[in-house]
Amino acid sequence: MQIHISILAVLLLLTCACDPPSSPSESVPPVPKSEASAETYGNSDPVKSTAALHEALFAGNSTLTQTGMKQHLGDDPIEVDFNTTYHLSATAESSGPDAAKERQYLGFACYDIDGHGISTYHVAKYPGSTDTTLAADLNPGDTQIKLVDATGWNNEGTEHRCAIAWYGYTNKSGHTYPDYTYTRHFVADLWKADAISGNSITLAKAWPGPPLKAGTAVRNAESGGSYNYAMNGGTSVPTTATEYEATVTGVWEDGTYSDTRFRPGTATIRPLVLASWRGTESTLTVSSFEIKVVPTP
Repeated sequence: MQIHISILAVLLLLTCACDPPSSPSESVPPVPKSEASAETYGNSDPVKSTAALHEALFAGNSTLTQTGMKQHLGDDPIEVDFNTTYHLSATAESSGPDAAKERQYLGFACYDIDGHGISTYHVAKYPGSTDTTLAADLNPGDTQIKLVDATGWNNEGTEHRCAIAWYGYTNKSGHTYPDYTYTRHFVADLWKADAISGNSITLAKAWPGPPLKAGTAVRNAESGGSYNYAMNGGTSVPTTATEYEATVTGVWEDGTYSDTRFRPGTATIRPLVLASWRGTESTLTVSSFEIKVVPTP
């Protein structure tokens, strides 16, 4: 990344990296370099054995030093099992006159069995909203969505929370994920404030498709953190070497965001560093980024 970044570019990067864009498109982070062999969510078969210790490499190096804003993903995907507990750890330190003001992120990115990055639109829901079904067919060009139960759906008009996800998503292996777990089907920024009356939503733009039948499972989806910032979620890093760690286990429940649980649909993860996310020329050094399996008592 160039040393000098304009204010406009910084704002753009902040939006793209920390919160998925409010658009119907499916923005996919970089895919793993090799195909994962882990089983998918909803399948009771165990994944292949995960190494007892994994040391993350970034472009082949165990130590990462970055001046200025940049995203780094570990070189190799790591298979995960929702029934296993993992311990993440890393050592980090920062330098530069603005180091104390910088936002640094340490965690991991989630990918499905096909190598697609999993965003919050694919798995999260607006807090308090009811998972429901369509009360009537929804066809391209329609300007209203009729739900069986719109209780708790967002009626405040915040764009990234005016999204709808629908279910029945099938991966390349032919596995269909259970309703209200994982889907890649969503459309964002569909309605404005006070658009919900009873169980009907008046859309700000016509439904772009595809056609959906009455009875289709749907959710009030929303965006949020693009990744799981399990070890550090945007606070500054001290100028002396500091240990960071986190315990990660289980899977998100009822569409509720958690940095220390895997997103539904996750088959593999990759270590993640978002360096100097305020855009200053601070330097971040990360080393000994390790993922261990916590033995079952």
